[in-house]
Amino acid sequence: MQKNGNQREELLISKMKARLDTFPYPKEVLEICKRFEEKGYSCFLVGGCVRDILLGRNPQDFDFATDARPEETLSLFKHTVPTGIKFGTVTVLINRKSFEVTTFRGEGAYHDGRRPEIVSFKRQIEEDLARRDFTLNAMAYHPLEKKLVDLFNGLRDLAKGVVRTVKEPEERLLEDGLRIMRAFRFMKFGRLDTELIEAIKKHRGVLQKISKERIRAEFVKIMEYQGAVSSLRAMADLGIFEVIYKEISVILKNRELWEYVLNTISLLSDMLYTHRFAVLFSFIGFEASFIENEVPDFTKMEIEVLKRELKKSEKVTKKLLRRNTFSRKEILAISSLISDLWLPYYHLREKGQDLSSLRLTRVFYRRNALDVFKIARAREKAAGRVEVEQSLKNIQKRLEELSMERHKKPVIDGNTIMAELGIPQSRKVGVLKERLYRFQVRNDVTEREVLLKELKRMAEEEK
Repeated sequence: MQKNGNQREELLISKMKARLDTFPYPKEVLEICKRFEEKGYSCFLVGGCVRDILLGRNPQDFDFATDARPEETLSLFKHTVPTGIKFGTVTVLINRKSFEVTTFRGEGAYHDGRRPEIVSFKRQIEEDLARRDFTLNAMAYHPLEKKLVDLFNGLRDLAKGVVRTVKEPEERLLEDGLRIMRAFRFMKFGRLDTELIEAIKKHRGVLQKISKERIRAEFVKIMEYQGAVSSLRAMADLGIFEVIYKEISVILKNRELWEYVLNTISLLSDMLYTHRFAVLFSFIGFEASFIENEVPDFTKMEIEVLKRELKKSEKVTKKLLRRNTFSRKEILAISSLISDLWLPYYHLREKGQDLSSLRLTRVFYRRNALDVFKIARAREKAAGRVEVEQSLKNIQKRLEELSMERHKKPVIDGNTIMAELGIPQSRKVGVLKERLYRFQVRNDVTEREVLLKELKRMAEEEK
């Protein structure tokens, strides 16, 4: 049995390696490598692009590492930007595409748990790979020579689905505490190594040394991934929220509620990270009596009570997000989703009977209406209330149809915009037309005078 398992693993590794050798690299990538080679330098693809190709994915970016110094890289290419020249990074521009090229680096001691005291340039790719955090990121590939440099068995770890540090995990986490958050982000490639888990348990407090901006950036990347639930579960199990987002602890006290939240998030695979955050934070302001020993059933709560509790969660969430440097746009998106979660349950109580009423349809045209219906349906599906989920789906469909019927086309067209504002045909006309149409649908407005007034306001804003 063990022999068969090893054979399958070796076959998978061979298949993954073949992807690197047969991948259709963009001509710009090969041109950069050739340019360095012609001048006597070595040049490798490194990091995420190597990992993605091994997994059969198309990389979003191609990053390079070279033994050429930054000033030498600048001299080799006609169009460059010294984006991080102090750390050896130069952006090379070819055919309106950008590529980061970084000199092989070594790093000195870390004394603050955040960054190295010294960064030094090296001549060997092996020295550069040794400074990297996880084995799955510590591989380099030479596309001209078809040579993979994998000193730390990153390919094997990737095939096994294991997230493991380069060298000792305790040492790596103490160097830069953000690597704890990065470990959870890379769980989309596999489970955490046992030694890494123990190191995180022991040194999770090092996250307190990391800026809130850096933690937020990693957390958003975790929540952008469709399989974020496995990372969230591991973060809770290893006590990470107690260090970074203590407000979530009130949910963790009720294991059934926590699993319900995770199950709901898992059903939002086609939605934005802001929607997943809204579900994650939706209970953090609720009174203890609602969430201590049970999972609140929104279908049974009085609407005014539900609105009140969601409003509390919205308030706590706003404070949490501001403290952790989320943007104003993110704060509005997440908090308003939470505060509007009562809307589908209001329509559910009414059994959708008065959907033609302007008062009710106006509610649906609010910014979050479609999204909160999707979240509510995920909530009910996670709770196993299939009939309720279907009822919400039916009401949502009827409201969408009503919306389409009332707003098949913009009330104000491009010619009217040009005439009202005295401007010629231009991109600005198209932008204003689209913005005004969104305003029309969102606010359920069909009165021409109201829309023209809003047009003038928008035009003034554009100046």
